[in-house]
Amino acid sequence: LIFLLYQLFDVPPLIVISLDGFQSGYLERGLSPAIYRLQECGTYSKYMLPSYPSKTFPNHYTISTGLFPESHGIIDNYMYDRNVNDPGVSTFVPLKIGQKCF
Repeated sequence: LIFLLYQLFDVPPLIVISLDGFQSGYLERGLSPAIYRLQECGTYSKYMLPSYPSKTFPNHYTISTGLFPESHGIIDNYMYDRNVNDPGVSTFVPLKIGQKCF
């Protein structure tokens, strides 16, 4: 499937795979051959350091924007909407159809 999609582009698309808690040293141990193969075919960041706080949402926004949490404003995996008194979104709560996504 990826091979077929790849043919649709003049320039190869960028695919970012983020694995929470997966240190680059795990690749060197040879315990994840499929992920190791992906790294061989592309690139990876051996010396990447997470932003603080080291949580999923802040780090994903940092990766995608190049900004640190104090600049992009995402500082936790939970977000709160004062306008509707909504506890927000969590990585553990699936989004519902039509639910507001920050």
